[in-house]
Formats: sequence, structure tokens, C-alpha cells
Amino acid sequence: MRTAFRRFQLVVMALLATPLGVSAPLRAQTFTEFPIPTPSADPRAIAAGLDGALWFTEELANKIGRISTGGVITEFPIPTGDSSAYGIAAGPDGALWFTEASANKIGRVTTAGVIAEFPTPSAGSYPWGITAGPDGALWFAETGANEIGRITIGGVFSEFPVPTANSYPLNITAGPDGALWFNENGANKIGRVTVGGVITEFPIPTADSNASDITAGPDGALWFTEYFGGKIGRITTGGVITEFPTPRAGSYPWGVTSGPDGALWFVENGANNIGRLKWSNPPVSWAVAGVGDFDGDGKSDILWRGSDGTVAIWLMDGKTVKANLGVLQVSTDWVIAGVGDFNGDGKSDILWRALDGTVAIWEMNGAHIIGGGGVLQVSTDWSIAGVGDFNGDSNADILWRDANGAATVWEMNGAGSIGSIGPQAVSTDWIANGVGDFNGDGNADILWRNTNGNVSIWLNSGAAVASSVSLGNVR
Repeated sequence: MRTAFRRFQLVVMALLATPLGVSAPLRAQTFTEFPIPTPSADPRAIAAGLDGALWFTEELANKIGRISTGGVITEFPIPTGDSSAYGIAAGPDGALWFTEASANKIGRVTTAGVIAEFPTPSAGSYPWGITAGPDGALWFAETGANEIGRITIGGVFSEFPVPTANSYPLNITAGPDGALWFNENGANKIGRVTVGGVITEFPIPTADSNASDITAGPDGALWFTEYFGGKIGRITTGGVITEFPTPRAGSYPWGVTSGPDGALWFVENGANNIGRLKWSNPPVSWAVAGVGDFDGDGKSDILWRGSDGTVAIWLMDGKTVKANLGVLQVSTDWVIAGVGDFNGDGKSDILWRALDGTVAIWEMNGAHIIGGGGVLQVSTDWSIAGVGDFNGDSNADILWRDANGAATVWEMNGAGSIGSIGPQAVSTDWIANGVGDFNGDGNADILWRNTNGNVSIWLNSGAAVASSVSLGNVR
């Protein structure tokens, strides 16, 4: 078999992937609501605290609120009256930091409820949203100045103008790509600023949506509220936007954040409620492409492939999706042929096969591609029948079958083939239905089924088939 192949080296990232506009499989919504004790509190922004609770601002009540994931709410008055508290974020010092737009101040509240206030240097900047940046500073939106502001814990300020005039930047969050993302309430756009101050803008599909808040989601995307649109929006780091209407008319969703329970929590300004968005069940345009332990936590995860070629991974903890991560968009000329730990690092990798027969491997760490590459271009007379560790070296190997029934194994070390087992002639009446270590000797075995219903196992001893065991006939 090996002599029939032509060596074909390739750069797998360039050949397989187009990393723009990638999104993980979206899932249906389940909402829960919790009334705020103070009537007409006018809740605005919300953020997760280090105490495992959610913290939110109440503009008209002039308070900072705290809600446990069980729905218990506590409120703390702000010292400055009519401060117009809007944005809130967990800081690098373990406290919650919030903006006081009318008072032109930045506030700080400990998880015990102790509040301090700091005047901003520019009058009329009207600070609104605030977030902790990847650089250890706090970033905030200056609605009145049409700028994005930055303040260190030591109190040093920097400002970056937004390209669109009168964009009214409101809220801001740190993205999974190392940049800061913000909404432009007046321009109907989502903005992105690097820690160096470079700004990019993305239009929102719904006209006059009045985008109000934004947060990093558990799926590697950014989620935002549309106050007049009555929707929760989602934007990938590539700029692809999807929108979901809230169930209650006139809810006017405002603040939103990712909670410690893996859900998105948001405030409904018009309904005086706290909302929770939990998603499940991928649409039929996504198919399960494999199962493996991609993050090395000892628990199986789910590999997905979208109809447009997008690859995504659900990192699982039992029946809970702990992270929903987009990987890359890959040409549909490439098919996921198997999952296995090819480099022996305890994390599953992805085996690919192109329509022209080319084979490649992605070595994975969670949803990140850390290595791999092209292996060989193989005649399309040969098909991949399974993946398993046939020689007991802790690296997954590849089981092949040709059009005449012959079976052979490539012994792998990462993306390189270090040897082969076979070929061995097998009648085409027999189909390789699975690979697994049936006798616990550390070597993968092969489960066969005949077209007449007979079932058999090849028990392998590394370099050869040690024995064949018949399991009888199943019809």
C-alpha cells in the first residue's frame, strides 16, 4: 500500500482553514426572570463578581445590586446622589468598578459592599461602560467625548477617538482575541479596539437597534443587547452577527454578562426583571463529527461540523457544556475522518481527508490547533476505516481499507508515519465497524461485521493479528 502513495507536504493551516466569520453551533434559548426589590430601579449593567454572584447597577435607585445565581438580591446605596451609575466590571483587584456618568466619576465597591469614588479628569466625558483589559488596566467608554478611555490602577489615563462621529460608545468588554469590544449606540455598530488603540467597526443588521451593552460569551464570541430591537445579539471575533429576540415585548434589554453557571444574564429595563439566557440543542445544519477528550480533563467532548465547513468543539463536564468554542472554517472539500490522540499528549486530535485523497492531522489543545500538518496524498481507492493505538505507544494510528478489502495500519507519531502493519487481505463481505481495546492489553483491536450478520473481533498484539474471535450472528 505504501508504495502507491506520493509524499505530499503542506502547510495545514493555509490549506485547510479560513479563520474568518467562524461561529460555534448556536442553541435554543431558555429564560428565567427575578424581580428587583426596589420598584422602578432602572437596572443597567451587570457583571460577574469573584464571590460567585452577579453585580448590577440601578440608575434611578442610585444603588449597586447583587444577585446570587439562586436569585437572592441585595442592594447598596451609592454615596453621591443622582450619580447615574451605568457600567460595572470586576477589576484586577477583586473589587467591582462602575461608572457614574452624571457625577463624572469612577466608583469602586468591594464584595462586602464598601463603596469609594474617583473623579475623572475630563469634564463632560460622561463615562458609561467599563471593563478590565488584558493589559491590567480598566477601559471605559466616554459617551460625551466619543472616545474610548483607559485608566491604570495607579490613575493614569489614556483616550482613543472613535472613527465614526457622534457614535456614542456606551459599553465595553475584553474579547477572547486580546482586544476590547464596545457598542456604538448612535452609529448602530459594534467596535473593536486593540490595546494599542487601533479601532475597527462592524454594522448591526437591525436598524436603530440601540445597542446598549456587550460581554464576552462562553462560546468564544461577544454577546450584546439591543434596547430598541428587543434582541440579544452575538458577534464572532471575525465580525459575523446573529440576533435573538427576547420573549417579552417591551422588555428593553440593557446590561448583559456571562454568569458562573455558563449562562448569559441580562437586565430587562422595561420589564424591571433580570433575565437569563441558556442555550441547548444545535440546529440541524450542524452534525456531530466525532467524540474525544480535547482538553485533557478525562471527560469526552463533542466535535461539531457545520454545513458551511465550520468546526466547533463543545467541552463537556458530564451532561453540561462548559465551553462552546469555534475553531476554524474549513473548505468542505475536506472531511473529518477520525479523532484520536496522535501525539500522545493526552488530548484528542483531528484527522482530515481531502476529496483528492490528501491526509492531514490537527494536533489540538482544547479548541486551539497547536501543531500537525500534511501526512500523505493517498489514492482514493483507499479509505480510512478507523483510528486507534494499534502498537501500544500511546499515539493513535490509522486503519485503512482498500477497494479490494485489504486492511493495513499506519503507525503514527504525531503527523508523521513511523511504520505500517499489513496489508492483510479481507473479503469485502466484511466491514470494519469499530476500533477499540477489547482485551485490555493496550493495543487497539478491530470489530468486524459480515453482510450476513456474523460479528468477529481481531485481537491485535502490536505488529500482527494475534487471534480472531467470532461473536456469533446478529441479524
